[in-house]
Amino acid sequence: MSARATLLVVAASAFSVNATPLPPANVVASDITTSGISAGAFLASQFHVAFSANVAGCAMLAGGPYYCAQNEMANALTVCMQDGYLINVGSLVSYANFAAELGGIDNTTNLASARVWTFSAYQDSVVATNVVQAAGSFYSQFIPATNITFLQRDGEHTQQTLNYGNDCGYLGSPYIGKCGFDAAGSQLQWMYDNALTPPSNSTAAHIATDAARMLGATQGKAVAGSWSLGNGQLVTFDQVRCGVAVACCAHIRPRRGHVGNSDLVGALD
Repeated sequence: MSARATLLVVAASAFSVNATPLPPANVVASDITTSGISAGAFLASQFHVAFSANVAGCAMLAGGPYYCAQNEMANALTVCMQDGYLINVGSLVSYANFAAELGGIDNTTNLASARVWTFSAYQDSVVATNVVQAAGSFYSQFIPATNITFLQRDGEHTQQTLNYGNDCGYLGSPYIGKCGFDAAGSQLQWMYDNALTPPSNSTAAHIATDAARMLGATQGKAVAGSWSLGNGQLVTFDQVRCGVAVACCAHIRPRRGHVGNSDLVGALD
């Protein structure tokens, strides 16, 4: 894969906007990836598995496997948080294959070439390491081990950065910590096999758009149960480097808050 710029798509919490069409961009459909932290990580995996024909990779910081909660609040708040040893990965794999056979999600054979990044902080008191490891075990049923990575570093339940945010060991809003580690950069480089060029902050622009314009028809796909991304997404679009003449990749990152948010069950099931 040749080096290319990144088109970053951030799926924000639902809000009303006047939909604006995206500028033309030469986005390679097979280069779409997704990521998230905590509830957002669960949703990222849901999105990845459901739309595997077009989503090439997934990065999960403190998140568990696809269909973990199985539409049960009790599972969402126990098994998928701290009791990962109770997760029956085999049944989740069977469910994914069954859903694909019914046409509810894309064929799971599409996952074979995906690249998956998983991460658990040593001091994470919200989502246990064995929950994150269960996500890796799920993916290992579809993806070669060489395409899955699992990282651990010191820190609490937080989005790890080089030098921005709270103390790395602090648990609390905005769940961003200065940990001496660029988790976002690590995720993207893993998913794109170290083929990305650095972002250009000077050319980025925020555009409020309609998810339907961005993703096309998505009805019928089992992303977090019956949850769709909805309208009103905040998009960071590099208009210069992701123009029609430059091949770009697209990255989708749910902004659905941390575990404890009212959207928890939707993100986990």
